[in-house]
Amino acid sequence: MTHAVPITRLEPSEWPALAAFIHRHNRVGGRIRCLHFDQGETLALHAQELAALQPDEAAFWCVYGTDGIAALIGCELDPALRRAWLRGPLTAGDDDAHLTRPLLERLETELDTLTTFDAFPAQDDEPLNAFYRDAGYRPMGVHRVLQAALAPLADTPLPASHGSVRRATPADLAPLLAVHQALFPSSYLKDSDFERALSAEDRCVLVTNDLAGYLHAKDDPEQDEVYIDYVGVAERARGQGLGHALLTAALAWGRTRGRRQASLTVREDRAAALRLYELAGFRQVSAGAHWRKEVNPTEAPAVPG
Repeated sequence: MTHAVPITRLEPSEWPALAAFIHRHNRVGGRIRCLHFDQGETLALHAQELAALQPDEAAFWCVYGTDGIAALIGCELDPALRRAWLRGPLTAGDDDAHLTRPLLERLETELDTLTTFDAFPAQDDEPLNAFYRDAGYRPMGVHRVLQAALAPLADTPLPASHGSVRRATPADLAPLLAVHQALFPSSYLKDSDFERALSAEDRCVLVTNDLAGYLHAKDDPEQDEVYIDYVGVAERARGQGLGHALLTAALAWGRTRGRRQASLTVREDRAAALRLYELAGFRQVSAGAHWRKEVNPTEAPAVPG
């Protein structure tokens, strides 16, 4: 495919230098445009996050103008899932909007082994949502980003037992994964991620005593938070307060890490989950519209929303 504008794919060593452009152009009037580009409240945190990305798990393209970067797009990707989570596109000015479609086309062309592309512009960003709609992406619903404040707590380890919840052990891995795979067949966490998390200091894997529920969380010191990736309770065990117990234990772990807050993301059509999180003290801080494009989806396992 021929592009009318010169597009550059950036080397990993160049990624931290993108922080200034992202920090300036992804925040308009205090509003976040692309949720996947929202990495920290300061320029330094943006640079640290970009520096920590692995070369085989991210990619960025840009168009240079006379004053530096004119437009930028990027993604995090998982070759095993053949899936990319898009970042942007962002432009330096309104008159640079014509650069965004060529950038998206270049990204999709160069990542031709992938089959699924997901984007999460802020729900209220009309231009960015219109961009993905016009580019052939289909709406998949709205995801709400929730946060809960964590009160300070002495730096003591989480007890081995926390009511009906405890830290997972290697013996719990097989039944834990069975529940996770049944509830989230398209999870971005692999089985090996859970296995490594069992012994990682900056990860927390919790299970209920009957192994009907689990939670996976990670410590994020750059954001001063713990992020809860997944909370799952088997259908047969719902309505017993297990989800609330898992969240309570996870928040306690966050306090032992000295973090300021806990965060998670949930689809807005999951009313029961939203009620659970609100009961645990979570409140919405933003919302993103989920857009998806699938290329040759029959050649790879389906990735439901």
